[in-house]
Amino acid sequence: MGDKTKKRNGEKLLRKQVYDFLVEYLGSQNVEDCCGQYEFGCDLIFYQNDPFGIKRRYGIQLKDTDLNGTEINEVLGQLCIAFGHRFATEDRLLDGVYIITSGTITRGAFEKIKEANIGFRNVWVLDKNLLSPALVNKTNVNKFQQGINKEI
Repeated sequence: MGDKTKKRNGEKLLRKQVYDFLVEYLGSQNVEDCCGQYEFGCDLIFYQNDPFGIKRRYGIQLKDTDLNGTEINEVLGQLCIAFGHRFATEDRLLDGVYIITSGTITRGAFEKIKEANIGFRNVWVLDKNLLSPALVNKTNVNKFQQGINKEI
């Protein structure tokens, strides 16, 4: 199996794990799998009401690799596309984007995201160290929320 096929299969598995977790946590009506030709920078989108009852839209960009200085350039391009696209039936922009990788994020890549975040709204990063407990132990939702609330 070639590296591209392994990467694609790994990303597909990660997408299913995150999708299943979000469906369990938020309900199926609040999660969309939009990976593919018309993903516009996001593999998944989920909706959640904020404390004031306003429906918020969040995109998720999934990667099955360690994110380093080189890999992160692709992600930053996808963030530009995601934040500029109007999603779903409500024709609304995203309120934030999560970058989730099954690998790790190097300090250099993290700094690039942080610098780019000046022009973006709400970007959060989860690597395998923050994500795994949520997917392995689905009853540990608080640990997952602590990770997703770690804003850059």
